[in-house]
Amino acid sequence: MYETESGRDNGIASVKANAPSVVEE
Repeated sequence: MYETESGRDNGIASVKANAPSVVEE
């Protein structure tokens, strides 16, 4: 989903809020 680590970190936070089920990705 996210190529950069910093972008991925922010993306995970967003994904976590929207879909806790896919927090691992």
